[in-house]
Amino acid sequence: ALPLARVVTGSHGAELTTGWRLASSADLQADDGARISRGDYDASSPSWLPLAHFPATVLAALSSNGSAPEPDFALPLYRGAALNGTNTSLFDAPWWYRAPVPRSA
Repeated sequence: ALPLARVVTGSHGAELTTGWRLASSADLQADDGARISRGDYDASSPSWLPLAHFPATVLAALSSNGSAPEPDFALPLYRGAALNGTNTSLFDAPWWYRAPVPRSA
């Protein structure tokens, strides 16, 4: 079983800060939202990538775990130069974020 998300309680409520994984819906075609949302869903397959930190955009998550190059935001965004070297087809399909939540959260 994957480790549970860590719950950090602060002045703004509870935050789930660790234990997150993400996967492209293109890799999970046999799974729908109802199945992925179940507590007993197995997100340990290689399609589910660990997040180094949360919250994170898909690009930030993929960059932090080495699945995509780090964008160079010093380059002009309006020309798309910051994404040079990034396989933008990764973003053609929606992505799922998932973390096993402790029952007390």
